[in-house]
Amino acid sequence: MKGIYLYLWALLIWETYGSPVVTSPLPDGSSTVNVPENTATGTVIFTVLPTTATWTYALAPAGTPFSVNIGGSVQVASALDFETAPGPHILTITVTDPADLPPTDVTLTVIVTNVYDEAPTITGTFTATTDEEVAVGTTLTVGYTVADVETANGDVLTYSLLGPDAAYFQIDATTGAISIRDRIDYDAGITSLSITVQVTDSGGNTASQAITVTVNDINDNTPVCSPSTIYGSVAENTGTGTDVASLVCTDADTTPNSDITYTIFSGDDANPNEKFALAGTAIQTTATVLDYETKSTYTLIVHAVDAPATGTPKTGTATVIVQVSAVNEADPVWGTNVPAGTSFPVSESSPLGTSIVTIAATDADLGVDGALTYQLVSTTPIAGAAVTGIFTLNAATGELTTASTLNRESVTSYTVVVRATDGGTPARSVDDTLTITITDVNDNAPVFTAASVLTGSIPESSLAGTSILTLVASDADATSTLTFSVTGGDVVPAKFEFSGTTPGQLQLASPIDLDQPTNDAGSYSLTVIVTDGGTPELTGTTYVTVTVTAVNQHTPVMNTPSPASTVSIPENTGVGTSVATVTATDNDIGTDGTLTYAISNGNTGTAFNIDPTLGVIRTQAALDFDAGPQQYLLEVTATDGGATALIGTTTVTVDITNVNDNAPVCPSYFITQSMAEAVTAATTLTTITCTDADTADILSYTITSGNIPVFFSIVTTTGEITTTTPFDYEGTREFTLNVNVVDNGATPNSVDVTVKVLVTPVNEFDPVFAPAAYTTTVPESSAIGTNVVQVTATDNDQGALDGTVRYSITVGDSQGRFTIDEATGQITLAKQLNRELVNSYTLTVTAADDVAGSGTSRMVTTSVTVTVGDANDNSPIFNPSFYTSSPIETSVALSVILTVTATDDDLASNSALTYTVIAGDLTGVFEFNGADLRIAAGKNLDYATIPTFDLTIQASDAGAGPLTDTARVVIDVQPANQNSPVFTNPNQIITINESIAIGSTVLTAIASDADSGAFGTVNYTIISGNTPAGSFVIDSTTGDILVWSQLDYDIPPTFFNLTLEAKDGGGMTNTTWLYIDLNDVNDNFPQFAQNVYNIAVDENLATTTSVAQIVATDADTGTNGQIDYSITSGDGQTTFAIDATTGDVTTIAALDYETKTTYNLVIQAIDRGTPTANSATTLVVITLNDLNDNTPIFTPSNFTVDLDENVAIGTSVATMAASDADSIANSNGIFTYSLTSTFFAINSTTGEITTLVAIDREVVDSHVLTVTATDQNGVGPNVGTGTLNVNVVDLNDNAPAITGTYTKTLPENTAVGTIIYTIAATDADIGRNGELSFAITAGDPTNDFAIESRSGILQLSKALNREVTPSYTLTVTVTDNGVSPLLSVVTVSFTISDVNDNDPVFQNLPYAFSIAENVPAGSTVNYVTAIDIDTGTNGAVGYEFVIFWRGNNTHFSVNGGSGEITTNGGLDRETQDTYIIWLRASDNGVPIRSASTNVTITITDLNDNDPVFDATSYSGSVSENATIGTSILTIGTTDNDIGINAVVTLSIDTTTTAGARAALFFDISTATGDLSVKAVVDRETDSSFTFSILAVDGGATPRTSTTTVTITVTDVNDNNPVMSPSFYNTEIAYTGVCDSSITTVTASDADSGLNGQVIYYLIQSTYNYLFKVDSNTGAFSLQSQAANNFRYVIEASARDAGTPVLTAATPATIRIDTFDPNAVAVTFRLSISQATFLAQEATFIAELQTLIRVKYPSAIFRVWCVEIRSGTSGIPSTGRRKLLQTTSSINVHTYTVADSSTESVSNVNQDKTLLTSSETLQFFSTDPQGSPSSAVTGGNLNAFGITSVVPYYQVNTPWAQTPEGIAILTFIAIVILALIITGIIVTIVACRKKQRPITPVRAAKRSIRQSMERFTYKDDDEIYRSKSPPPAYSEKPRPMKPGQDGVASMTNSSGSRPFLSNRDFEGRAVDPATGRVYGYNSKTNQRDWLTTPDGRSLKVTHH
Repeated sequence: MKGIYLYLWALLIWETYGSPVVTSPLPDGSSTVNVPENTATGTVIFTVLPTTATWTYALAPAGTPFSVNIGGSVQVASALDFETAPGPHILTITVTDPADLPPTDVTLTVIVTNVYDEAPTITGTFTATTDEEVAVGTTLTVGYTVADVETANGDVLTYSLLGPDAAYFQIDATTGAISIRDRIDYDAGITSLSITVQVTDSGGNTASQAITVTVNDINDNTPVCSPSTIYGSVAENTGTGTDVASLVCTDADTTPNSDITYTIFSGDDANPNEKFALAGTAIQTTATVLDYETKSTYTLIVHAVDAPATGTPKTGTATVIVQVSAVNEADPVWGTNVPAGTSFPVSESSPLGTSIVTIAATDADLGVDGALTYQLVSTTPIAGAAVTGIFTLNAATGELTTASTLNRESVTSYTVVVRATDGGTPARSVDDTLTITITDVNDNAPVFTAASVLTGSIPESSLAGTSILTLVASDADATSTLTFSVTGGDVVPAKFEFSGTTPGQLQLASPIDLDQPTNDAGSYSLTVIVTDGGTPELTGTTYVTVTVTAVNQHTPVMNTPSPASTVSIPENTGVGTSVATVTATDNDIGTDGTLTYAISNGNTGTAFNIDPTLGVIRTQAALDFDAGPQQYLLEVTATDGGATALIGTTTVTVDITNVNDNAPVCPSYFITQSMAEAVTAATTLTTITCTDADTADILSYTITSGNIPVFFSIVTTTGEITTTTPFDYEGTREFTLNVNVVDNGATPNSVDVTVKVLVTPVNEFDPVFAPAAYTTTVPESSAIGTNVVQVTATDNDQGALDGTVRYSITVGDSQGRFTIDEATGQITLAKQLNRELVNSYTLTVTAADDVAGSGTSRMVTTSVTVTVGDANDNSPIFNPSFYTSSPIETSVALSVILTVTATDDDLASNSALTYTVIAGDLTGVFEFNGADLRIAAGKNLDYATIPTFDLTIQASDAGAGPLTDTARVVIDVQPANQNSPVFTNPNQIITINESIAIGSTVLTAIASDADSGAFGTVNYTIISGNTPAGSFVIDSTTGDILVWSQLDYDIPPTFFNLTLEAKDGGGMTNTTWLYIDLNDVNDNFPQFAQNVYNIAVDENLATTTSVAQIVATDADTGTNGQIDYSITSGDGQTTFAIDATTGDVTTIAALDYETKTTYNLVIQAIDRGTPTANSATTLVVITLNDLNDNTPIFTPSNFTVDLDENVAIGTSVATMAASDADSIANSNGIFTYSLTSTFFAINSTTGEITTLVAIDREVVDSHVLTVTATDQNGVGPNVGTGTLNVNVVDLNDNAPAITGTYTKTLPENTAVGTIIYTIAATDADIGRNGELSFAITAGDPTNDFAIESRSGILQLSKALNREVTPSYTLTVTVTDNGVSPLLSVVTVSFTISDVNDNDPVFQNLPYAFSIAENVPAGSTVNYVTAIDIDTGTNGAVGYEFVIFWRGNNTHFSVNGGSGEITTNGGLDRETQDTYIIWLRASDNGVPIRSASTNVTITITDLNDNDPVFDATSYSGSVSENATIGTSILTIGTTDNDIGINAVVTLSIDTTTTAGARAALFFDISTATGDLSVKAVVDRETDSSFTFSILAVDGGATPRTSTTTVTITVTDVNDNNPVMSPSFYNTEIAYTGVCDSSITTVTASDADSGLNGQVIYYLIQSTYNYLFKVDSNTGAFSLQSQAANNFRYVIEASARDAGTPVLTAATPATIRIDTFDPNAVAVTFRLSISQATFLAQEATFIAELQTLIRVKYPSAIFRVWCVEIRSGTSGIPSTGRRKLLQTTSSINVHTYTVADSSTESVSNVNQDKTLLTSSETLQFFSTDPQGSPSSAVTGGNLNAFGITSVVPYYQVNTPWAQTPEGIAILTFIAIVILALIITGIIVTIVACRKKQRPITPVRAAKRSIRQSMERFTYKDDDEIYRSKSPPPAYSEKPRPMKPGQDGVASMTNSSGSRPFLSNRDFEGRAVDPATGRVYGYNSKTNQRDWLTTPDGRSLKVTHH
């Protein structure tokens, strides 16, 4: 083409390799383009320019990887490859113009340039191994190669390492050689390393390969023990095998390099005394006993040696420091006390803190076990219980000091038990007993021990020196010398003095003569003092009254007896008959001349007495000639009244003449004997023992009356009465027997003895329940209080105790839902019932007699079953609510398909369920029979028709308004079974290996059944051939047959023939057999004879030497039992070999003991079984025998131990142990140790190093010892050395040193916290031994000071109180911190200065003194003492009397300085016997402080008052037949004196004839004052006595009084009962409700016994039928309903039971006013029990009556009755709580009489007014609800717990409105109507018959008779009752309520009709006032009072 300029432009865009390569066109126009071989197809590499749209382009040659597009651009058309077609490619581009211009060719040369695009490849082995710890730079051998196809083209490979472990390696980037870059430590967990080798070529292509480098462990670590020093502690008494410490040593290597063995290298005691041994890693004690005191610390060096597979073992060490802890095994031992001894004196005046003794003890233990503390165990006075606070004992020093003020007079000595206790655990102690004797100071004044006024008496003839009395004085001080002297009251010259020889003896100094002209006084009042002789001298004072008595100088002279000296009297002479009279004379005067006569001898049996004044001798007892004596020689004396009586004597002879006149005499004529009813027959009741004074009389005994029926018998000869039959208290309670005792004289004499036998009850019967058990039903809806059931028990015993039954619920009512009335047994509901919770209760009710807790109580129980009645309140509930059943279609009609279950919590009909099908059964196939769903009659199932039923069923209960529930029932009808199962593959044979696993399935049996449903379901069983049993099992469902036990071909059987059965759901079966053949397998393993073989060989054996043969056996046979042997592992694989067939082990390398001593080979025996061989292994341990070729080595060669500085010489320091690789054979490994030192020695055998001299740290604190070990081979011995460094450990052997003295005076008000001292102390020890602590260890028991434990700063910690502690002596102990601390003490003394801050304190309180009433003024009473613990004037105390609380304030004074209380005169005990004075003690401080107390002074008595009779005269009476000892009257006396002076003796004055006579028959008791019968009195002889009674007191000079007694002798019953009071004014509710009792009438009868027994009765009255009186108690009550608001006046009287019967002269009048309780009664509801109320009833009435009397001044408030209500009572209290009682609370019904005017009998006819209930309520309640007013809830009424006050109300139904009244009135009306009709008919008929008319009189009589036939009567009560109602009258009483005291209707036994008089009365009626029945005549108004046949009034009792 012409003119076309072609621009050639080559463009190449390649992101990776830079800008396109453009080759400029060559001169010829061609172009060259270089294109990289990886240029992508489609890339433009060249464009022809310019271009036009019309040009076309073509590229040649064809087949090149290039193309040209329509735009003239040359593109890469296909992949380029430098390696296969690098070019150049010469391309021709032809450009054609469509304008037919010739084409233009452009040449383009394309050169494909190389690009490194082929990745390298890595091949070879990619694992390597290396030892740990190899040097850095060591080449790692890795067998990999790298190839790259482009290396020929100059491709260069570069190597690098990647991966997490690449840091441990480096790689040559050029060669790829890998070497170690960093330390590799297998023990640090680097056991395997992963690196990746990456190869990168020049083109950036990479290849990588992971390489695993396995690191091998080498023995490069020494065992390390952590911690390296272990501290252990063990008690010195620890037993063998106790762990002391446990080593924790590790070796960072792995096994076997890390396997460690342990040995105690040194530090233990030498063999055989090793104290420790190793048990694994534990260091344990051995059998050698430790001893802390010998060695307390062991430093053990333990070697831990590893066991490398190769190489030399490495050894680590651990130091185990074992501290032997002390065991407290030694008791403290007492040393020498300071001062020595165990008994120590201390003055009673010693101040507090006085040191008495310092005790000392020692303890053989060391350390804390030997540290002793002292304890004060007990302080016991010489006589008494232990006390505290007397002494204190310093726990550290043992110093015993006083802790309180001592008083020797209180306690003379103390026994002090002290204890020394060590610090061990448990502590050991020792006690010692010290005796502390309190020495005396003179601090007690002498005290006379007798009364303050003493009396003495001496006769006037006494000579000088005669002792009068001995005064006894005491001085509590021990050293007192008492001296007595008379200081007042004597005369001059002195008449009295004290003996110089007998202490305290007051004696006559000169004679006293009352009669001489000197007129010496007869009485002296002396003042006597006693001095103690102490310093200062103290005195005591007393007063002595000396009386001088006259001396009796003349003896009585006896006169001749009158009538003679000898007299005769008959033996039946009466008692009291005068026999003779003796007289005498005495010339003395006064009492000395007063004579008293007495029979001194010869009065046998006291048959006679003599009048002591007149000398008349009388008979005193019955005389008996037969019994003797027959003669009495009576020696009669006359004694004068002198102090020393003089006696005259004479003899009177009395001869007794015989008379037969003695009747039997019995000890008692009335015997009362009690006997229990339970005695058996022949039991002795009593024995009557009577005597007869006559000679030869024989007595016989007979029961003459009272023994019917015969209960007793009597032995006629002995009088013994015995029972003939048992008693019955319930039958007869008392017997009165008359026993006649008769003698056998010619004219028999007899006496009667009355024996009264009282039968005492025995609780012999248990209560009996009837019935034995109770059952009842209570609706669950019953209200609380509903009666449940009443249990009743009876007791055949009688009486209020044994026969009374108490009821209680004891079991079964834990919820408290019931309560029982204790008396009635009525069980009521206490809480609401809930049958659904509890449907029944079984209560155990106990019936017990006697009182609760009585030992004789009997009790029985009954069971009360209470069924809770149901209410229909629960719906039925199906459970489950869904049922299924699959009946077979052939089921017959009435077959039960299923049973449903539904429950209903209700009972009976409420839970009686009826089931119905309500849906799902359209054809009625099903029906219910009870709970059974069954096929209905006439119906059947058909699977083909209806295979399934879906039923809805319903359960309905039978309650009112039935409740229901529904459930669903699905019934799947099953077809009938028609086909047997068929096995798919019957009768098979299989083979299994014997090794088949248990549970493997060997075959699946398959059977099919053509039936469907359950009948088509097949179950499989093995029925035979399974032997041994359980070898196989078949799954019953799937048919899988499994191996069920291990099979063994070698143990028969080797095959099984199983019979299998298939059974369908209908029971049809089929069988098949299965033959199983076992296949033998290799199932036995080789067995070695031993698990371990131990073999010893010399170390120098030649190779191939046999060392052992190891043989194994295999139970299999054939090839399975052939065995091959091999060594599989062990460290001897390279040293030994084994023959594969024989098992012979031989050496294959040299053996060297020094290199290795033991080889372990694991030898395997493997059989040749197929397909798998079995093998076994055993261990062969080969031990080399040593040769001597090694030098001893110490390991470690240098170590250090610590040693206490003061250990004993010979103490073990350490044990150096050398080791030698040689063994001990030939002594190769046995060493001799040596050491050069002046301080230590070494045991040449054991290596134990011990101290040679005393070790002192302060001299040398460390030692370096070189120890040599030489073996003992003897042939060129080898020597090794080791070094021991001994550090001397400081011990605490220096006590702290304290410097300075510490004494100071502190003001009492020193501020708390003030620093007082700093204690300076040092300690020469170092470390903790030199650390000091400060403590106050004594002298500060109340912690008033504190010391800083480290600095020693002493401060005040509490406020000071000088009066409590005036000074302190502190013991400050400085203790170092050593294990066994040492201490030093210093005394710190403080004196506390005083301030006035204390009140005086009285001592020896209380002050109660006594002094005689007549002491002179100025006499000392006693001393009061008050101590003010302040000092100086602050402590100076003065005294003063402030107030005389009792007594005249002028009678006593107190010395203000000394506290001496003295008399001022005027003391008279009878006027004032006690003084109480307010005493004040004040100090002299500013301000003055004081204290006060009472002083009580009792005035002691002198005998200065005569006895006084309580009456001027006495009179009494006694029955003439009163028995001896019968008390007549009591004489009472008083004496204003006290003590012996007031002791009065009573006697009959026999100085008169009357008194002497009375003394024969009466006696008086001084003790009781009872005047009683002494001898039987005969009224016909002595009808009365009048005599004097003497009362003589017991004073030293007795005083006497006299009274006159008159005794009247009574005869028989002569006293009438007397009614008292004679008028009773009462009220009663007319109905008798609540309480029918009215009052109790009382009467008295002056007689006693039956004569005085009162019997009450009512005097005949019109109204007697309404009332009754108890004949025994007088209880008067209403027995029938009375008229309302009516006044009744009844008379009651009394008669006695004497003979004859006497009746009260004046009866008692009883006024009874009836009232309607609904109108007047007010009810108080109280919350207390009845018993509590009755105890306080009087208060209740009085308080309420007081309230009413504000308005009604004379109103009388009465309690009508008390009613117990249900519930519990509470005792009100002033607090918020109330104490519940177990008894019921009560209602108290009351009423009020408006005034008291009717209280007098004179107003008996006056109307009585009762306040209405509303009038009464105004005082007590605040609202209609009865809320009590404040007036009745406070004060004394608070105790009654009044909860409400309401009107009483009871519904009173008129009789005519009661059902009974209506019925009776209706019946009467019908009868009357019938009678009228009958009368009319009879009249008509009679008229028709024209019979004679019946007169009205006859008709009336007949009518009356017919009517009266309805009356009955009772003879004894004269009460007649009507069965028909009485005619109406104004007031008709209401019938009695059931249970009240009423009278039941009775019929006369004769059945006779009441008698009517023959008058014409037309009707009859009842008088409302009297109840009497009368006939009436309406025309004449006459009445005919009807009577009974015996003439008694006919009366009607109202019902």
